[in-house]
Order: sequence, then structure tokens, then C-alpha cells
Amino acid sequence: MQKGTPTSRVGTLRPSDGELSMRREAPPQPGRSRFVSRWRLIALCAGAGALEAALLTQLGVQSGMGLAPQVNAPVPFGIFHDLRWLIVYHNSWPGFLAEAAAVLFARGLLTALTVREAWPDDIPRPAPRVLLTRSIAFTFLVALLLMPWTILLFGLAVVSVSWLFFAAVPTVLLLAFLVHHGAITSGWWRRAPAPRALGWIALTFVVLTVAAGVTSVSPRALWVPIAAVTGVFNAWAWFGLVHAVTGTARSHRFVPLAPAGLALLLGVVVGGSAIGFATVSHPASSSAAGASTAGSEPGNQGGPEQANGKPVLVATGSGAAGTAGPLPRSRGTTTSNASPTEALRLLDGPCPTGRRIPSSRCRRSSGSCPIRSMRSTARRASR
Repeated sequence: MQKGTPTSRVGTLRPSDGELSMRREAPPQPGRSRFVSRWRLIALCAGAGALEAALLTQLGVQSGMGLAPQVNAPVPFGIFHDLRWLIVYHNSWPGFLAEAAAVLFARGLLTALTVREAWPDDIPRPAPRVLLTRSIAFTFLVALLLMPWTILLFGLAVVSVSWLFFAAVPTVLLLAFLVHHGAITSGWWRRAPAPRALGWIALTFVVLTVAAGVTSVSPRALWVPIAAVTGVFNAWAWFGLVHAVTGTARSHRFVPLAPAGLALLLGVVVGGSAIGFATVSHPASSSAAGASTAGSEPGNQGGPEQANGKPVLVATGSGAAGTAGPLPRSRGTTTSNASPTEALRLLDGPCPTGRRIPSSRCRRSSGSCPIRSMRSTARRASR
């Protein structure tokens, strides 16, 4: 028995040792490690883009066609795609919360499937439950980080103010550089991103921008093919991104680059906004005081001396394409000093493009249309 014990132990250990050594030393199969062999990954990314483009074409939603190629883009661009749809198409807070929950689960599931299909063959894949939980948690966190910038781009769609674009888009790209590896590996917040992964994020940003521009100028028949071709690139980007993150040797050094970058970004945004509003508000207050003094003088009818401040929004009743003069009104009457009845008449005038905007055409979402809100306030005041 004593002589058989070592033999049994050797017989028990040798197969496991050999199996482990084969797993460590055997090179990956050349066919399976290539991108062209990942047909399920390619079908998942290209099919998602083509499906969304086909649905938008069928529904006639031409304005959102540029978002179709981004449906399964690498994180966080895919999450940014979802938020831009979510923030527009809802009618109430309960509806928004229900849609947000559905989008959270769907995006988490799609991300988990994509990461699993892009995973290297020579590295053990995480369990599906681990991937799904990690993807949903990461999607929730990134959605909170991207929501303010999504709202800014929504404002850009309402009013063409260039600083909204320059404040939102570079910030989203910076967030992508900081948090892109969160859906692939755990402990991403305490490790620096891989340099190759940063290159994939930058290339993805450029390709998605070009795809959206090409889609906007292409005929209707090319929308679905453009989305499908961009989906193939998204699959390639996912493949390269996952290999870059998982192929980097893990360091035990604590390098919280992502939390430090997010804190710095928050400080710059909050501090810059406070400084900007403070800079604008002081001249405006002084000019308002001067305007009130000048307005009390006899014969003052709103001359140029009152326009010393920097208005945020000027709402006037103008004619078609800005060529005709203002609507008939009393001399010196504007939306700020008019009576409720006159203000209502001014707000019901045509917009700068020459088309009238009746109240029935405004969206009925709460707080979604500033023109409708101003009209409702004027009507209540005139009663």
C-alpha cells in the first residue's frame, strides 16, 4: 500500500500537469485566431446595423439614419447611440424609466455576446453570467457619465449653437479613452488602458463619423449596405479591442487613471461652466441696470444703447427667411416688455424659416418644446 500510494499520486497528478502544460505551451490554432474566421461576430455586428437601418428606412426616420451604423460599435459608442434614441422618444417619466430599463438589459446582453465572440482562443473565456453582469453594470455606469453630454447634443438639435457640439463630442471621446476596457476586464478602474486599445478607439471614432456623413448624403438604397459594411468594421474593432485588452500583461501596480481622469474632467466642466456663467452674468447685469435707467428717460424707444449685454436667446416674430421685417407691433414692443396679449401674438408668428409653428404641431412631451411652454405661459397670463 505504501509503495502504491506514490504511484497513484503520480498517476493522478501527471495527466493534470500535462494538460495544464499543453494549455500553456500549445500555440493557438492559426485558423481560429484570425478575424475572418469569426463569422458569428461579423454576423452579429453587421446584422445589427443592417437591421436598424432597414427598420428606420421602413419607418421613414431619415433624420436618425446616421445612428444605424453605431448600434453595435465598441463601447462606449454603442451606449451613446442608445441614449440619443432614448432621450428623444419618450412621452413621460414612467415611459422613460421603462425604456431605460429595457435598453440597459438589451445593451448589456449585446455587449456580453459581442465580447464573448471576440475573445481570444488561447485565453479561457469568462462564464456567460459573469460577462452579462459585468456588461450590465458597466452600461449603467457609462450611461450616467454620458447622459449630460447626450442632453447637450439634444440641445444642439433644437438650437444650432456650435459650443454645444464642441463641449459634448470631445468629452465623449475622452470618456471612451478612459473607460472602454470596463466591459472586457474586471478591475479596469485601477489599471491604465492598453496603448493598442486607445488606437482602436480613435480609429472607431473616425470611421463612425465618416459613416454617418456618408449616410447623410447617400441615396435611400445605400443606407442598409452602408450600415452593414460599418458593422463589419465594428466587428473588427471589437476583435482588436478585446485582444488588446486581454493580451496586455496585468500589472499589480495601482494606476487609477480612469478615476483620476473622470475627476479631472468633472472639475474642468463644473469649474469652466461656473467661470463662464460668472463672466457673462456680470456684464449682463450691468447692462440691464443701464438699460432700465435709459428706459426711464422720455423719448427712449429701445435704441442701440440698450443692447450692451450678451443675450442667450433672442425670440422675435420675423418674416419668411429673415427677409421680411418684424410683425406689426407697437413701437418699442418686444417679447420682454409686451403685454400678455401682444406676447402671445408675437410667439404665434412665423419662425425664421418662414413657416408658422401652430401649437398643435409641437411635441406634447413635458418640457420638450420651449416655444410651446412660452405660448402656454402667455395664454395663462392673458386670461
